[in-house]
Amino acid sequence: MGSWLLLLLILLPVALVIVISIMPLRLIRYVKFGPALASLINLLMLALMTHRVLNEGLLSFTIQFLKLTILIDKFSFLFAMLITISTVLISISSIPKLEEGVNLKIKAVNLIIFYIGAIYLCIAGDILSLVIAFLLINFSIFMALVKGNNIRTIEVGFKYLPLVITSTVVIIAGAILIYRTTGTSNLIDTARSLSDLPLKIQILPLVLILLGSAVQSGIFPFSTMISEVHFELPEIFFPLVPTIIITSQIYLIMRLTLMIFSIKVIFPYLVLFSILTVIFSETLALLAKDTKKTLIYSAYGAMGLILFAFSISSTEAISSSFLILINTIFAITSLFLINGVFTNNDNHQTELKTAGYQWKVLIFFILISIFSIMGIPPFTGFFAKFSLLVSLLEEIQWKTTIFIIIFILQTVFQGIYLLRILGTYFKAKDTIDTTWYLIGSIITFGVIILALSVLSNTLTNFTKNSALDFMQGFKYLYIPFLPGATP
Repeated sequence: MGSWLLLLLILLPVALVIVISIMPLRLIRYVKFGPALASLINLLMLALMTHRVLNEGLLSFTIQFLKLTILIDKFSFLFAMLITISTVLISISSIPKLEEGVNLKIKAVNLIIFYIGAIYLCIAGDILSLVIAFLLINFSIFMALVKGNNIRTIEVGFKYLPLVITSTVVIIAGAILIYRTTGTSNLIDTARSLSDLPLKIQILPLVLILLGSAVQSGIFPFSTMISEVHFELPEIFFPLVPTIIITSQIYLIMRLTLMIFSIKVIFPYLVLFSILTVIFSETLALLAKDTKKTLIYSAYGAMGLILFAFSISSTEAISSSFLILINTIFAITSLFLINGVFTNNDNHQTELKTAGYQWKVLIFFILISIFSIMGIPPFTGFFAKFSLLVSLLEEIQWKTTIFIIIFILQTVFQGIYLLRILGTYFKAKDTIDTTWYLIGSIITFGVIILALSVLSNTLTNFTKNSALDFMQGFKYLYIPFLPGATP
């Protein structure tokens, strides 16, 4: 049953896309529930897999006639769950927005395709599946831009097209090299075959695929190319930037670098680019005058810190990178949603509609998200950064020094621009334009952050155990006692 659930993760949302596409006009009012239903279905499928994946082993399913493999282990499951929980809340918050304007079907279908692409990227078990997932995400971004309500988004969409074509070609080139070298497209078999080959043969396809995926992740210098695209995304798609677009690409970098290729010689370069990403992104976030740009650059900076922790390539550091990611995806996505309360699609202040108790609820959860991102105790972000510092004290001195500098720089900059954003919200507190769909999603994000903070010890133990397995690379997938593992 477990393997079939993997297929349903993709097929049921696809079926929903077809239903929405052919839905008659008299039922058009139900389109607004489509994205929420699709993400809830995926959450249910993942929940049914939880025990087997986390306690027993991996699940895989191969569509023989298409030669496509779906594979989920505890790491794919973790990232898929993070993305799905966030997309459930984002899609619920977007229900009122799907009642307005034109192209309701297109917007709903595009949101679902976003979800499918991100989930598929996490659970892809072969090279072709990775390429298809990558194309789905980029197709959704392009359609979201060209179907926008103004000329500016359309212009950015067509500027984005050459970039996505180039990055896709680079990824396909890397995939072709892997297939020609190993004779297989299955990721586990690829990992086993590559481990026996000289380093110089392995390094080129890895670099090509990493370059292609790094474009969307906000890693420097690619953040300079992609930030305008993320900034111009319509408001309904804006919260998907950290949840789907960036997180799925960061996981792909982690997965390929350590689990599939296991090439540690590339880690010093990842350290360099992660440091540049943090410094560059946090500086731009501090200088940005627009709250959307500030939040986007802040998300890039957070992902840079995650990549830095991962690049240290120790159990404690990788565990810390997981903790930082879990904390960041909920806290920063919550701020992306909160920003939508105070601005409409044209980025102007909204007219007076509601205030009072809604403002008090919002300010409470805004502070939770801000303190969590900054790593202020007792939130999970503090324990994640502290555990990384402890692990670095055992490493080479320059790594510890660099991290302390980055930590202080990032925390100070975050404190300045996040509290500045809070000040703009105070000025606009009498211009709140929201619904309980949105307020409910924001509250849920806040409750999740609080729950993660209370359960920090349990969460830390889980990420440490996961990091121990992750450090083994693809080999842990071959442990004989894991049901479903490849012998």
